[in-house]
Amino acid sequence: MIFNMKNFSTKVMVLSVCLALAGIVTGQNPNGLSDFKQLLKSQEPAPRKIVKVITKTTQDNPNTDFVVKSAESGSFYNDLRSIGLSPVDIEEQLYGLFGFDADYSFARLASVTDDMGYVHTNYLVYYKGYAIDGQMVMVHQKDGLVTSINGMVTKVNTGSVEVIVSDEVALQAAMNELQVTDLVDKYPVETVFYRFDAEGDDFVLAKKVRVFSLNPLKHYNVFVNARTGKVLDKITLIPHTDEQCKAQTYYDGEKTITADNIDGTYYLRDNARNIGTYNGKKWDGRTIPDKSLLYTNTSANWTDEDKKPPLQAHWGLEQTYDYYKNVLNRDSYDNNHGPTYNVYNPVIWDNLGYYANAAALPPYGIMVYGRGGTVNGTTYKPFVALDITAHEFTHLVTDKSINGGLEYRNEPGALNESFSDIFAACVDYHTNGDNPKVWLIGEDLTEKGFLRSMSDPSSKELAQNRRQPNTYKGTYWYTGSGDNGGVHTNSGVQNYWFYLLCKGGSGTNDNGKSYNITPIGIDKTQKIVYRSWMNYLPYQAKHIDAYFGSLQAAKDLGYNENSKEYKTLIAAWEAVGIDSLLPRLCKGNKVLTATKGGTITDGSGEEKYPKNLNCTWTIEAPADKVVQLTFTKFELEAASGGECGDYVAVYDGENDKATLMGKYCGSKIPPVMRSTSNKMFIKFYTDAFVNRDGFEAKYEPVSTTALPLVGSNKAISVYPNPARSEVFIRLGESHDNITVVVTDMLGRVVKKVFIGKVAENDVKNIGIEDLSTGIYYLHVVGNDINRVEKLVVNE
Repeated sequence: MIFNMKNFSTKVMVLSVCLALAGIVTGQNPNGLSDFKQLLKSQEPAPRKIVKVITKTTQDNPNTDFVVKSAESGSFYNDLRSIGLSPVDIEEQLYGLFGFDADYSFARLASVTDDMGYVHTNYLVYYKGYAIDGQMVMVHQKDGLVTSINGMVTKVNTGSVEVIVSDEVALQAAMNELQVTDLVDKYPVETVFYRFDAEGDDFVLAKKVRVFSLNPLKHYNVFVNARTGKVLDKITLIPHTDEQCKAQTYYDGEKTITADNIDGTYYLRDNARNIGTYNGKKWDGRTIPDKSLLYTNTSANWTDEDKKPPLQAHWGLEQTYDYYKNVLNRDSYDNNHGPTYNVYNPVIWDNLGYYANAAALPPYGIMVYGRGGTVNGTTYKPFVALDITAHEFTHLVTDKSINGGLEYRNEPGALNESFSDIFAACVDYHTNGDNPKVWLIGEDLTEKGFLRSMSDPSSKELAQNRRQPNTYKGTYWYTGSGDNGGVHTNSGVQNYWFYLLCKGGSGTNDNGKSYNITPIGIDKTQKIVYRSWMNYLPYQAKHIDAYFGSLQAAKDLGYNENSKEYKTLIAAWEAVGIDSLLPRLCKGNKVLTATKGGTITDGSGEEKYPKNLNCTWTIEAPADKVVQLTFTKFELEAASGGECGDYVAVYDGENDKATLMGKYCGSKIPPVMRSTSNKMFIKFYTDAFVNRDGFEAKYEPVSTTALPLVGSNKAISVYPNPARSEVFIRLGESHDNITVVVTDMLGRVVKKVFIGKVAENDVKNIGIEDLSTGIYYLHVVGNDINRVEKLVVNE
């Protein structure tokens, strides 16, 4: 198993322990376990601080410079390089961007600056004072201007904030659920809105309880209903795996290592890399391993048979450190030259039954390696292989990302595992060169076979239960609750994406889509993936977030949208089926039922819409309502010679035979429109020439009682209607102080003309040449009159 203990919330990331295990925890509390608990408690890292709380009273700018486009999960990404916004601009627009009211608030965490000079600022999201678990807005800037924004945000659909269960009762319920009594420590209990179904939209107010026990070894976040005390869910903070990989001197023969020579005694310590390798048989877990436990030798030639496993681990960690430092410019797992303590065969783990495992404890830089042995009929060699070391070390790195790591369940857990496989392969590649074994995981730990294949995740050489999908939600995709939602199965999707980028490949995926990927190579790919992984993935990231993150990272590294690298990234994601998560290009006619409202777009996402489209939508509201259409984004080819090459046309009825409400092109946002019946028809047409970013519009049903229309009045005549440049108004009676007000379909005033006194049957004309094509309401207001007439403005 991999122990990856973290708790992300307002207290971002608390602890990680990573184990590669093929055993079962049994036995009694060993000597020194209580001391080890004290060590864990003393090394608990400080939480990241909230530096500012943003509420609707402190920041309330409803006007936004762009529109957030979200996937169904709430994941979103916007490239803002061309807009020129400051971080303050973004913060002021947060409420407008997500359509939040005063019940929501944001908490800004301390910013982090990366090695390229980009500043990353994260905002946690709250509803009625409680954090929405896993929700986050991530803002990225350089030189004072925002380059992109991404994250995961969804609205809470419950108004209940009743808390009946105390923290103490919630803790006891969590302990009972896990059947533990002896805790490492009692951690603060949070009250959060928890989305029970990661794919759904139902939230429950819950107590989030962190439970950490060494005997039995369990570490979970347990969610307890804040009203009933019922356990809703539990998420392990111990990533489990069947990862058994390879090592160094024990497996690969003679290698050059670095040791510390003091007066003729050689200590297995590399001072430059801040790595030491220690004899676990003598370590009681009370303190950080000290110099007296270092393996020693009387010469520079280390040949003792019983020292081969620790020498292997020592050499493997040196290679892993060198890869991260020389290739990715990362100094140790914490990027701060933190000391790493290699402990081979620690008695404290051996007594717990962890002799067939490897482990890493991130806050302290301790890595432990089991001696191997027989588990469930399979005999394992010592857990000191190179890709075990690199895989586990990478879990430590994951926990040190600026966003608190990746939740170890379902899709974020699969991505977590995938990143460890990816960078284990990278370490192998940079250590041993390009060879087929680079793309196999765990091929050296037992006498034959391997655990996973990055080049062929569903390889027939693997047992049926070890095969992985190579397509998102395709064959072998796991949907159950076992293995924390299939983290070691579904990791194959991103693994294969990485392989295609490095080595290329062709075929047809499980969605029937053919692909032929020309590689961009491992040197470019690893840096794109590393940057995305460290800076752009929220704690509950899904594959769509990995897609968005890779595009942001590629642009940061200088690969624009027209570059081969950028296009290959997208093509490889499409090859593994991630395009199924993206907005679909419109096609043909689509009938939409506007019972609650929704969104229509050209379907191009972040790309430009294609040529020669002819798409239509028929929107039907309930019989007692009308359809309201509000454009939130609009960027089409501009008119040429008074004609629109690409356009959106809106009709007041069920087809294009109905009254034309407006025909629009260019970049001016069309007016808000309402149908006069319960149906509206929309047409999007593009020619064979210029492409632009496209449009997005929201539709919703509106009660007819909300319309400002009073109805026709025989005492008033408005003609011609429809009109274009001017309209005439005849009043059948005399009136004083007449004012004519023209409003759009939301009641916004677009024109106001004071006329004054009007005699019986007087005719007055009003110029309307400045009004866009569409439907308006003409209000005639005086001392003793207030009438409204519908006005249609045509081309």
